[in-house]
Amino acid sequence: MSEPLEPGELERPSASGLGLPGSSELGPLGQSEPLKPSELERPTTAGVGLPTRIRAPRRLTSLTLSVGVLVAAACFIIAGVAELAGVATGSGDMTDVAAIVEGLAAFTPWAWATLGTLAVIVTPAVGLIVTAYEYASISDRRSMALALTVLLILGGSTVVAFLR
Repeated sequence: MSEPLEPGELERPSASGLGLPGSSELGPLGQSEPLKPSELERPTTAGVGLPTRIRAPRRLTSLTLSVGVLVAAACFIIAGVAELAGVATGSGDMTDVAAIVEGLAAFTPWAWATLGTLAVIVTPAVGLIVTAYEYASISDRRSMALALTVLLILGGSTVVAFLR
């Protein structure tokens, strides 16, 4: 006999009631307690029509954004230390990769600040690509398409900014 349900709880049908081979009293996720409506983030089917909870993976997106922020912060800190140390400031164009690499090797504040700026610009775009991959891994096409749409808008606005 099961315990009475609290208001707002949904009972998970047991797999044994479905006549499935090898079924037990536990649900498909090994849970025997009832589900609350808040636990049903995105109802799907687990092959037998039982509601399950799917959470979008976020670890890679979080890692990508964290690494991007740390790289940018480290570059700005190095640029500040180089500036305080009295290293020649240097100058160049942000699109001149050779000048940036030379400046990084020479420890010029301009090159390190430029690399930090590029990291700040690139991090959200890479984060959106990783987010789309994570949603694709759980077959959530709508959220994946949304992440890619935001990426296209970001790319389009970047192109417009360069054309001005």
